Amino acid sequence: MHNSNPCISCLLDTELNLKTKSLWYSNWAQEEQELIKFLKKVKPQKILEIGVGSGRIINLILKTIPNCKIIGLEHDKDMFDFVKIRFRKIKNVVLKRINVTNYFKSKNKFDLIICAMNTFGNINNSNLFTEIIKHSKYVFVSVYSSKFDKLRRKMCLSRGHKNPKFSDNAYFFNDSWIKGLVSRSFKKEDILKLIKQTSAKQYSIIEKNMLYIVKIQS
Repeated sequence: MHNSNPCISCLLDTELNLKTKSLWYSNWAQEEQELIKFLKKVKPQKILEIGVGSGRIINLILKTIPNCKIIGLEHDKDMFDFVKIRFRKIKNVVLKRINVTNYFKSKNKFDLIICAMNTFGNINNSNLFTEIIKHSKYVFVSVYSSKFDKLRRKMCLSRGHKNPKFSDNAYFFNDSWIKGLVSRSFKKEDILKLIKQTSAKQYSIIEKNMLYIVKIQS
């Protein structure tokens, strides 16, 4: 499937080249490996993904736990239109175009909530982490480590972004298709602070390349 939106093209490129031995692709290859291990361990039957993008994570879930129910949230119209076509024939995948903050006003509960590929870092909502843990037994989150901010800037430029501004562990993108997007990175202590504000019972924080991968039992 072809799409003129550069973000979708970037996500599809990533999905198709995960085996390529470069840092950009290996970030997401290792993220997938950790998620597969977590899926096999907790065996969730009702899953929510926040920020489905091109559908890479949904595809991975379907390959790992084919019969589970997946609800995917996507706020961006182009992304939503694209991924809706991609999974239109899959009955156990339900896609919703909605702001995640509004979605959590309901009493929906899940076995697992996934917020991958730094989606959490792209959403400006300080209460989101707590809301995620309130609504799920297990949580899987991957975010950028602030240790790699300089390298991340180089990678953003190499992937066609026009001079994103950086300030206080956050990138401010100026590209017309994502103008206004603020993408944050995290220190380990930032993540620990977020977790301590919740009712999480157990958690692990794993460093993989440029990412922190967080697994939580609430």
